[in-house]
Amino acid sequence: MANKKPVGKRAKTRHKFKGQKLTAEKLLKEFKVGDKVVITANGRYHSGLPDRRAVGSIGEILEKVGKTTYMITVASKKKSYVVGNAHLKSV
Repeated sequence: MANKKPVGKRAKTRHKFKGQKLTAEKLLKEFKVGDKVVITANGRYHSGLPDRRAVGSIGEILEKVGKTTYMITVASKKKSYVVGNAHLKSV
């Protein structure tokens, strides 16, 4: 039973959730409603981590939810995600 297939929300994410450099500037960056952003997961910051299927997608910010999280809609997937600002990069 040692060779079971991994199942879960972090399965098959060795390279997607790789830790990048984390700075205070990245954590405190503000985005405006309507901005285009790229979802890039940062493995060093676990709060607001996006779904693994959304990593690499370009979306638009719908609204701010809380202090450092944003509701983002991805047109190509026809879905919306709640993502922390440490995992976003402006286009």
